[in-house]
Amino acid sequence: MESEKKNPHFPDWKIWTITLLVSSQVMTAFQVRQANQELWKTVVQQSQELVQQKQELAQLGQHLIEHQQNDILYKTTLNKVIEKETYVLEEWIQKIMREVRRMDLSKVKTSELVTELETREGVKMIIVEPYQNGEVSVEGPAVILVIMD
Repeated sequence: MESEKKNPHFPDWKIWTITLLVSSQVMTAFQVRQANQELWKTVVQQSQELVQQKQELAQLGQHLIEHQQNDILYKTTLNKVIEKETYVLEEWIQKIMREVRRMDLSKVKTSELVTELETREGVKMIIVEPYQNGEVSVEGPAVILVIMD
């Protein structure tokens, strides 16, 4: 009896059942390990993709900063050009105005002067046809020009 306690004898069905359970547990452990390895690979891959995206965002941010700096430089330069051109135009306009003031109106035809005066505010034109008499009545102050041209 003592020998049976030291080396107990199990029926074959128990041995097969235990063998199947152990095999099943080993296979399940193997499958779980494979699934964990796949998950870990996915985590590592996503981590690498996140690092790459972070680098791309940093580059994009740097490009945006450079673009803003270039835009500021462009606008500053454009403002300087506009200021310079405005100054040049103002000088040119003043020069033209001085020339207009000095212009010798004696060389301008009377009909051109009359045509220009006719367009001005506060000027009233009364035409008297040839061989007709005309009267003008005004309340001053006024200047009456009689042009027979």
